[in-house]
Amino acid sequence: MIQMSFCCRAISRISTRSYGQVRRISNGIKPYTASTSTSGGSSLSQRLGAFVSGVAVAGVFGYVGLRRDIYEASEGVDANMKILHNDVINASNKSAAKILALEKRIEKIENKP
Repeated sequence: MIQMSFCCRAISRISTRSYGQVRRISNGIKPYTASTSTSGGSSLSQRLGAFVSGVAVAGVFGYVGLRRDIYEASEGVDANMKILHNDVINASNKSAAKILALEKRIEKIENKP
């Protein structure tokens, strides 16, 4: 004879109990029959209202996402502009230093007897 483990016995008890509960519940359910009522579903105003509210919700989420993206992009552009500004200032200072050095050399050359 095969002995069942504790887990197998517990699962067996649970499944037979739940099957009994399902059987009791399903006895009280009436079978589905197609109704011949005149209701054809939602009215046009209900459908239109659902559509408009869906568009409004999607618009709000889209607006928030777009605003966040624009903010992040503008922060990136500002950071790049600061870096570029610093690079231009440094290049300008180097050019000014080179021009002064060249002017001094030219002055030396012109002042030679």
